[in-house]
Amino acid sequence: MAVSIENTNNRLLAQSDFIRAKREYEAFFGMGTLERVIYIDPLHPQAEDFTEAAGLLRKAVKDNKPLEQVPEDFWKQLVF
Repeated sequence: MAVSIENTNNRLLAQSDFIRAKREYEAFFGMGTLERVIYIDPLHPQAEDFTEAAGLLRKAVKDNKPLEQVPEDFWKQLVF
């Protein structure tokens, strides 16, 4: 399957925006507050996934409501 340069660029731009949103979230709520949060497909993320996740993080900051973390015992059972 061929991957176009445009798709790659869109993914990189979306990923960069997501990284900025993640930094903003962690600056607001504290480092480690996303350690057990599932906000994106960890195995096959697409540009749209990064865009949606960035929006989710920014909304959480705007609303002053941190995202819920997966309980630690359940998190330890997950396989990625």
